[in-house]
Amino acid sequence: MSYMPKMIINNVCVAQQEEANTFWKTMQKYSVDFTDKIPPNVILALAPKLSSDSSLHTMIGDLNPTISKPLSATTIPIVSKKTQWSCHKDVLRSSSNYFKSIFNSQLHEVEASIVFLPNGIFSASVLDIMLYYMYNKSIFIEDETDIEVLQSLYLASDYLGLESLCATIEQHITINLAHSFNCYCENCITIVPFLLSFAGSNQQNNPSLSKMAQSIVKLLIQDPEKTLSTFWTSQSMVTLFTQNPEMELLHEYLENNLLKHVNKSNAIESLYGCFLAEEVLIKKGKEFQTKLLEGTIQKVRESGSSILANKFDFYCTKYPKLLSCVDEIGLN
Repeated sequence: MSYMPKMIINNVCVAQQEEANTFWKTMQKYSVDFTDKIPPNVILALAPKLSSDSSLHTMIGDLNPTISKPLSATTIPIVSKKTQWSCHKDVLRSSSNYFKSIFNSQLHEVEASIVFLPNGIFSASVLDIMLYYMYNKSIFIEDETDIEVLQSLYLASDYLGLESLCATIEQHITINLAHSFNCYCENCITIVPFLLSFAGSNQQNNPSLSKMAQSIVKLLIQDPEKTLSTFWTSQSMVTLFTQNPEMELLHEYLENNLLKHVNKSNAIESLYGCFLAEEVLIKKGKEFQTKLLEGTIQKVRESGSSILANKFDFYCTKYPKLLSCVDEIGLN
């Protein structure tokens, strides 16, 4: 995943964005050969808030993403320059299934038009990145570790049918930031729970996000010894479970499946994970509320202790790790 230098990003997205005809000037810099020959013929705009003025209601309708009437002095809604981008239909059409569908359905006589994009999905910074990608087939982001920007960029790209950009973002998150969802480092402990919230809430009809959510769930439950003292002692998990009432069901689901992974083969390791987790929570108790996590760890401890008690003969005579400890004590 390639990123442009921070200096270029700042020059394009901040300084020049405050000038008139911002994106047209930006495209002149980065796509000189193309834009010198063909002037922009469409304006993208973030949909403004509805005004009480009935004429404005008539002018922009219900603000669903749509093509407006041909541009003229009497049909362009008043939109801040910071929310308008002058673009080329051919570039948008060739990059986006969404724009391809829109522009192919319009009359050829329409020389210029304006397309409103919903504010809830798109922001100025996200649209800057997307348009740069459409014109240059490369990505520039000031902070490539900014999960919120990457998530917003993914959803906006998915909305416009930019499949290649979605795939690039998903790959970058999975490999570079989440370490293929097979890691318990501090960075993963922080961001993975937030990624579960993102992927889980947007996975419907999206195989990539569904796969991401499944990978995260597996990471959080498959190895009690490792996950208890890392993810299950983190503030990120508390934030995940308490951000809204629906997340109580997620906590219950993860907790139940974590308990299912405590078995005869790893009961002792799971108890050790509980010990480590409790030590961590004692230190973090003053930083955030840990009661929710303590409850889960207690249930794992009870499950592991029950298995150990019921299979005591097995652990004393056949369990390799425990036998090695007993032998070492006997030799000493």
